[in-house]
Amino acid sequence: MLLREVRRFRVPRDNLDFDRIEDRFARNDNLLPSVLNRCTMAGTGLMSLIADGTGDLMNQEAKKKKLMLVCSRDTLDGAYPSAVLAINAVRLGMDASIYYTFNGLNVIRKGFAEKLKFYPSGPLGAIPGMAQLVTGIMKKKLEKAEMPSLEDLLEMCQLEGVKLIGCHMAMTIFELDSQDFLEGVEIANAADFLKMAQKADITLFT
Repeated sequence: MLLREVRRFRVPRDNLDFDRIEDRFARNDNLLPSVLNRCTMAGTGLMSLIADGTGDLMNQEAKKKKLMLVCSRDTLDGAYPSAVLAINAVRLGMDASIYYTFNGLNVIRKGFAEKLKFYPSGPLGAIPGMAQLVTGIMKKKLEKAEMPSLEDLLEMCQLEGVKLIGCHMAMTIFELDSQDFLEGVEIANAADFLKMAQKADITLFT
């Protein structure tokens, strides 16, 4: 029932597979409590809408602050910050979008999130096998900190209303099409991004 209401109020995109997300919730106890705990957030909070039943969603949307993030790196330290900032912005009642361009496109490609690595800076990064070693250490630290996997975090972002947007120019360069990306990902060219950025209250590169 909750996910049906989430679909109605939080993610009004027809091409998002909520049956798959419900199955993911059934297999991961950490995801659903996160949504439940955040449903009382400001702005268009789910529970406030359900309890009110007469809330003027159009007016609320017009008053919401907007955050635009740009992710151009396909590394753990490139992908996590944008997703974390976006989902927290939504939980604070803002609109949030992440624009993925160049190597950042790999973050939202099907099956690629789990393959991303952490590359140490300096001479360490040039040592063969060091990226794999450091990535394993970083993932253990993320797990210890009770952070969701990047794959789960992106799904949570979509469920809570964050827009994931792929750069059309970068798609053309790398010969990708919409079928290569996660379900629900939108596509926008540079002009579209600039129009969105003009309307944003905050624009950040991560």
